[in-house]
Amino acid sequence: MKNTTQKLFLALTLTLGFSQLALSNNSSLKTAEQEMLGDSTKLIPQNLPTSVYQIEKSTKKQNSIFDKIALSSNDAIELTLTTDLQNIITNKNTDTYQVAFMEMEDANGNSVKHQLKVKPRGKYRRKVCDFPPLKLNFSKSELTGYGLNPEFDKLKLVTHCTDNRFDAKDNVLREYLTYQIYNRLTDNSFRTQLVKIKYVDLHNASKSVTRYGFLIEDTDEMAMRLNGEICDCHGIKSEMISHTPHNLMAMFQYMIGNEDWNSSMLRNVKAVQLFTGGGLENNIIVPYDFDFSGIVNAAYAIPDPDLNHSTVQQRHFFGEFSSREELELITNHFLGRKDEILETVKGFKHLNLNSRIEIGIYLKEFFAIISDEEMARDVFIEHKEIVTQQAE
Repeated sequence: MKNTTQKLFLALTLTLGFSQLALSNNSSLKTAEQEMLGDSTKLIPQNLPTSVYQIEKSTKKQNSIFDKIALSSNDAIELTLTTDLQNIITNKNTDTYQVAFMEMEDANGNSVKHQLKVKPRGKYRRKVCDFPPLKLNFSKSELTGYGLNPEFDKLKLVTHCTDNRFDAKDNVLREYLTYQIYNRLTDNSFRTQLVKIKYVDLHNASKSVTRYGFLIEDTDEMAMRLNGEICDCHGIKSEMISHTPHNLMAMFQYMIGNEDWNSSMLRNVKAVQLFTGGGLENNIIVPYDFDFSGIVNAAYAIPDPDLNHSTVQQRHFFGEFSSREELELITNHFLGRKDEILETVKGFKHLNLNSRIEIGIYLKEFFAIISDEEMARDVFIEHKEIVTQQAE
């Protein structure tokens, strides 16, 4: 472990100075990295039941409500949501919808209003949040009237959670950024849209609060986009899951320091049964809910007691690589996206500079590990734990 720690320190010395990782001595890794920059699919074995990074997408005939909102701007969308705020806050455990109205501007600057229903959602966040996350349920007939696909009528809204304005903004922006990072790695991911919401009380319009949040696309829409359907298969066996895409997802969870997920029990993941491919290995696992991750580092997040972790920023790998070749395939993919991922963090101006620097250092610790062949083997094949500087 002492040698491993020394190697990690040396690697971090290289990365924290914003210099390129020292990969030039590994010719095979360098060649693979160059190939990936041109076409990542060249590194994908032909016998995989589905692509690791890209899938055969179905073509939608109609835009969804998520498409409509996301196409309105490349930046945060400003929305007004009017509902009984007091009831939302005081009855967080209810599973009953209540009436709401949403107003926004479309891409042409025209004001568009929707009548919908909202209710609190989630499990742990309902307990700890001052303001719970919400599920938005749009009217199918209204969506049809707007020329939108009525099939995808439900969106998740990740809210500010706490009354502390700094923590609320920081946490929600960090989690949104985490979804964006995963989008850079694979299409097998949820799309999200950053929003700035003005919450107005239905019974007293003078009572309002404006906070950041983000929308997550309809789960069925995500599955259809991946040319599949949601499989409600709790206790799913590993042989029914596409192996290499699952290891990519598991390495991403390791990268962000998230242990709050389980593929078999479908905890904080969705299983998508693809219409393409054959055999049993035909389920893609798509993760969500990253508020317990080290990259978000929320004040309410609790380390996994079964792992004896003292902080959520400690990492643990839950995947299972079958060979060093498969490990190299995935690590090359992450290294090929390294600059894009770090630039995504650096350029996310909504998040304060200190948080972006902290996240950048945390991610570079990960890249230092996967760029070292011995450390990568220790972590991802031997399942040894390496404590990085931020997790100490």
